Amino acid sequence: MNYPETIPAAFASDSLERAYRLGWNHGHGIACHNVPSIGDAIDRSMDWIGLGKIVTADNIAEYHELLCFAAETNSRDFSPFEFIAHEFNESEDSESLWQAFESGIADSIRHDLEFYSYVELV
Repeated sequence: MNYPETIPAAFASDSLERAYRLGWNHGHGIACHNVPSIGDAIDRSMDWIGLGKIVTADNIAEYHELLCFAAETNSRDFSPFEFIAHEFNESEDSESLWQAFESGIADSIRHDLEFYSYVELV
């Protein structure tokens, strides 16, 4: 599993740290498996910011992030996510667990995307 080097102070308690780490791992898997290529057609159903029709060197990073967050949303329709959702929803601290998990996902996706170098292959 891939885990962050540090945990935000807001999620430092044992249960919230676990939720954050689960979110981080979830986001990492999404970021490294949903990488667009320059020249790909942009999925119009996801392009709410108007990137254009084709992935270019100028819009690839933004499109990569759009793909990641769309994939993350879609992943919640299937197991094993259902097990995490059940665990969090049954907890007395449900809202805080969800906040930690969501933050872990977003931080992980954005951390992974920092290290991509988008170059056009010729």
